[in-house]
Amino acid sequence: MTEYSYFKDTDFNAWDVVGFYRRWISDYKEDASKLNYQKAKDKLVKCLEDIAASSPTGNEVRKAQTLLRKAKASISFFQSRKKGGTIDTIWKSVEIDVFSKEIELEKVKLKHVQISGMVRTAKENQKYASTMNKGVLSDLEGEFAERKKKRSLSETKSSEVNKYEETPKKRLRKQDLVEKAEDFSGKYNGQRLDPELFLVETDKEYDADESNEHPFDYDEWTLKSGLKVIDLLKVAAGINGHLMRPEVWGIVRCGLKVAKPKWCEEEEYVEIQKTIKQRSIIDPPEFVVNLLKNKSLTFLEMELNKIKIKELMKLNDDLEGAKQLSLVIAPPDALTSFFVKILSRFHQFVFPQQSIMQQIGVSEVSYGAYIIHPCLIELLAGLEGQLLYEPGEVTLSSIKSCCERRKCESFEQKADGIFLARLKRSCIEIGHLEISGGYGHREISRSTWDGCCKGPLGNMYMLEEVGERYRKASPKSFANTRVYFVHTYEDKIEIWQMYNRARGILQWERTHKAIVPICYEEQKKYLFDFVVLLWDLKEGLINTVNMVKQLQDEDNDGISKLSGRLPPHPGKPDKEKHKKGINNVEVKSVMSSSPIREDQ
Repeated sequence: MTEYSYFKDTDFNAWDVVGFYRRWISDYKEDASKLNYQKAKDKLVKCLEDIAASSPTGNEVRKAQTLLRKAKASISFFQSRKKGGTIDTIWKSVEIDVFSKEIELEKVKLKHVQISGMVRTAKENQKYASTMNKGVLSDLEGEFAERKKKRSLSETKSSEVNKYEETPKKRLRKQDLVEKAEDFSGKYNGQRLDPELFLVETDKEYDADESNEHPFDYDEWTLKSGLKVIDLLKVAAGINGHLMRPEVWGIVRCGLKVAKPKWCEEEEYVEIQKTIKQRSIIDPPEFVVNLLKNKSLTFLEMELNKIKIKELMKLNDDLEGAKQLSLVIAPPDALTSFFVKILSRFHQFVFPQQSIMQQIGVSEVSYGAYIIHPCLIELLAGLEGQLLYEPGEVTLSSIKSCCERRKCESFEQKADGIFLARLKRSCIEIGHLEISGGYGHREISRSTWDGCCKGPLGNMYMLEEVGERYRKASPKSFANTRVYFVHTYEDKIEIWQMYNRARGILQWERTHKAIVPICYEEQKKYLFDFVVLLWDLKEGLINTVNMVKQLQDEDNDGISKLSGRLPPHPGKPDKEKHKKGINNVEVKSVMSSSPIREDQ
């Protein structure tokens, strides 16, 4: 149907608004995007105005002018639909039909995801059983070897052992000693994990700078104490320990409830913590509070159904019917609307007793298929022109690209999902996801390797890829470009952000941490924090896309301004070597005590 087909095919004496709408609905019955009252109304007005202005037939002009005069005389003729009128009846039936088809399509998509997840779950369970058998034997052999080693060390009491035990306790703090460190020189003997690798948490609150501006020189970061951060990192990296410690890679690890590292003093860490980003919203709005007052899933379902009806009635200015439905108004803004979408998904697929998420020992595949991946896909809905999310096991292309550019031996790192900024002719990675086991699982070695090693390493190579593509851009724009890491472990989810804080230094900060709720009655209080985490992730990713586009615009004068901005690579990560020993870092390490996050 063209704009004028109805008027061309119909005698002008029979021109009628209702007839136009019927023709519109008939012609576009297979195109849901066009079955919209607002679009049809706009086209009708445009057609009448064009006919009145340009038709060579006087009768047609007069007919069109008559319809337009009626429109001006009665605002409700076009701007709203009179409740119960012919036009209202026609469009309500169409809108309800479109809404029903959308729901059916969502169910089909989810069914496909669930089937794929069930297949992968079966394979995972078989592999897990085999791994457990081998792991028991390996743990026993490791325990005997550790005891034998301790007896030997106790008998010999060699000076080498004393040196090994004392060295990690030393922290060079004087300026004259700091100047002796010339480079990042982390060493690793392959036998024991340095405790500095692990993430230690604290309940201490640090005040952040609300402006989130960089109050420092982009080339050199000097603390108020007079010490340069890059020198402190080099001293810490020079102590014998694990290759994947953040200091070895020039990374300052900080953020929400992240304890002070040993290489700096308390007042210096307070200064560092002031620049971290914080969640955008602390307290839930009144709409969310009232919605969560429903004490059971049954009452929640009734309220969600009312909200869906109200969403359909947004096109109708007559809200009396909506007021009679409930005292709760429709979502007043984009955030609360997104909250309702997530709550509706959880109500349908997570909270019900028959959901797979209510079973004991939910697998990683099911956890991803029912909660994590659908939420991230919903998060970026409508932003496909700027952002893409690719779920599933994906190899990070940034690592391969950077290694090829530096002509060094490459290695493969996979993620459970990646975020891509869509450019004109390509895409670039700006974030990744790691799901460390199924919901509620406490997999020590994996959560440590994923959270403390793969997370920052993937972000570091993403930043390097961005910088290498746009070497001629300004250091300030590059310093304000952030990449993201989403990590799930046990029942929690976190967001980490990395950026080039100053020359030779990367800052990796945790900005959000929340519990993923799977039980409405007992855990609904955590749902808003979970939604805010997702919402802030979207805002951050959009900002990164805009910064990448700005880097593109600045990359044009032929002079490289980003050379030497990132710290050097101290070595090649080796999973078989550097993941070794995570389970027996300390004697008390058991499957119920994760070294990556100490029990409070």
